[in-house]
Amino acid sequence: MDDIKQVPFEVKHKYIRRTGRPGNYTYFYRDEKTGRTFSSDKELGKKKPTTQVTPKKQANKIMDIDNTLWDKVGATHGGELKKKWSSYKKLVKEKIKPVSAEDSKKVYDILEDNNFHSINAAMRQLGLFEKDPYPDASKKYM
Repeated sequence: MDDIKQVPFEVKHKYIRRTGRPGNYTYFYRDEKTGRTFSSDKELGKKKPTTQVTPKKQANKIMDIDNTLWDKVGATHGGELKKKWSSYKKLVKEKIKPVSAEDSKKVYDILEDNNFHSINAAMRQLGLFEKDPYPDASKKYM
């Protein structure tokens, strides 16, 4: 037994908690520098990359919301929507978040290309574009 050399053994991280089922565990560790707990799906000291909201994703979300707003208002075409314009704008104000200045023009153009003219007009009237995409253009429904 005296012939065996002592090999230094270092444990990189020891988990402090484990959750889940066999084959699908999530391990939790303590960061020695900060003292914070983090899960095994994150690397030590690195944050998980956040998914960036692109203008296309913003426009798609606005289009989905607009479809439900038309149903709530009970409009099937633009003429009916004009008659219920104030209640439509009220719903738009409640449901749609403002679009950042750098994405305003891109989101506006995507909505226009997909024939979502009424939501664009309502958003412009309500100031939901932080920067008016086309300040010189005539504003419909005003």
